[in-house]
Amino acid sequence: MANKPQGQGAPAVDRAEKLTGDAVGKLMEFWNFRKNLGRIWSLLYLEPDPLTAAEIGERLRLAAGTVSMSLNELLHWGAIQKVYREGDRRDFFQAESDLGRLITGVLRARERRLLDETREALAKAKEALSESSKKDPLQAFKLQRVLLLSQLSDMALILLDQLLDQKRIDVTSFFQSSANKKK
Repeated sequence: MANKPQGQGAPAVDRAEKLTGDAVGKLMEFWNFRKNLGRIWSLLYLEPDPLTAAEIGERLRLAAGTVSMSLNELLHWGAIQKVYREGDRRDFFQAESDLGRLITGVLRARERRLLDETREALAKAKEALSESSKKDPLQAFKLQRVLLLSQLSDMALILLDQLLDQKRIDVTSFFQSSANKKK
C-alpha cells in the first residue's frame, strides 16, 4: 500500500481518515450522491500522492467494480483527476483540491440544470392554466401559485448564476481565520 503510515500513530491516522471519509460520505448522501463517492474523494484528498484504483479499493475495502464506477462518476463531476506516471501503465487518481472549483463545477452541472428543468415545467404549467383561469376561479388561484413558484425559481437561478459568474469561490480567508482561531 502506497503512502500508508506505518508504526506509531498509524491507528490515530487510520481513525482520522475513517472519520473524515464517513463524514464526507454522509454529506454526499445528503446531496443525493452515493456515500462511497465521498469516502473515495476524502481518501484521495487526504493523500499527498495519487493512488491507483486497486490501492483505493484495498484501503476502503471496496470491490473493484464499485471503485471503478465511483471513480468514473467522480471524474464526471470533476471531483478527481487521472494522473499519469511515465513508465507506469496504471491509472492514478488525485482529488480536486480547489474546493471552490469543485463546488462551482457541481453546482453548474447539476443544480443549474435542475433549475432550468423546473423553469421549463412551470412555464408549461402556466400555459396550461392560462386559458382556463379566465373562467374558473380555482384555476386562477392555481395559476397565481404557479406564477409565484416561477418567480422563486427565477430568483434561485439568478442567485446561482451570480455565484457561478464569480468564476471562483474564494474560501481562503475562511480557512485562514479558522486556523488562527485554533491556535
